Amino acid sequence: MTDPWGFRSPTTYCRNYVGGALYSATGKVGHLNAGRNWFACQAKGGENPAVGGARNNYWLYTKGDTAYADGGWGWFPATMVSGGGNYERVPDMNLCSRSTRVPK
Repeated sequence: MTDPWGFRSPTTYCRNYVGGALYSATGKVGHLNAGRNWFACQAKGGENPAVGGARNNYWLYTKGDTAYADGGWGWFPATMVSGGGNYERVPDMNLCSRSTRVPK
């Protein structure tokens, strides 16, 4: 998958059990519906919104189903995706290989 800024990455499919906002460093850029979705990579950033007992500081880069800005490309909280533990990477997903502006 290639984003509007030319970042190219293989994708990993994961199930996000709830829909939610996609963020850039400056705010909301889109919305991702619940379901089986693809993600380009993950990176460590600021604290995710808590979901039940789930806590994390990894964010997953993808394109949303609805775009508000940046073509809908942004960061989705790992707390909303099945797999992995608190403050751990999502298994089998690449780390982002470029400098990124992950939400803080």
